Amino acid sequence: MIRAAIAAWLMGAVASGALCVVVSAQAGAQEINTGELVGHRDIPAVVREQVVCGTSPDIITRHSFGTGYLFAWDCPGTRGNTMQALVYADRRDGAGARLLRFPHVGDKSGADPAFEIANKRLFPLTSEIVESLLDLEAADFCRSESRWKLVGELKRPMLVSVRQTRDCRGVTGWVSIVPKDKDLTGEVPKSRTGDTTRSRTRW
Repeated sequence: MIRAAIAAWLMGAVASGALCVVVSAQAGAQEINTGELVGHRDIPAVVREQVVCGTSPDIITRHSFGTGYLFAWDCPGTRGNTMQALVYADRRDGAGARLLRFPHVGDKSGADPAFEIANKRLFPLTSEIVESLLDLEAADFCRSESRWKLVGELKRPMLVSVRQTRDCRGVTGWVSIVPKDKDLTGEVPKSRTGDTTRSRTRW
């Protein structure tokens, strides 16, 4: 009786579209930020040698990412930001480890690679990494979001998009910087004033 009731409910839910939300959520759930904890003594030496931010954390995390692995290493943070260095390795044991350097919109000299990023978000299925940077001292745009995709044989980060907002919560008001003609939803951004190519405030 119970099984029959459950089966009848599922059939009704599918017919009414109630399960569409679940299926849709699963299909779009590509963001995976949880990783395997790696204790200080178990951190591969080749990974440790890559990091240059001057910290020695008790624990780091290892993430399956595309065809390899990402090691996330905590660095000195800033107000509102968790800063981490990311080391990409071909194998779980750290073989082929290299520190990822993230180009971003910089000053007139061009892209300025960063060795650490803020408040990372990982999308392993598409090999994309997103930074959500909070700058509470900014006079205008206090939150920016940069997206990179790991490309090529060496899996180097390629800057895909940058957007920013005056809403420090990061909910509304996003305008695109890269690409300049549209935001991440494909909409033409609203007109804006000020220098949109200013260097973002780092630590």
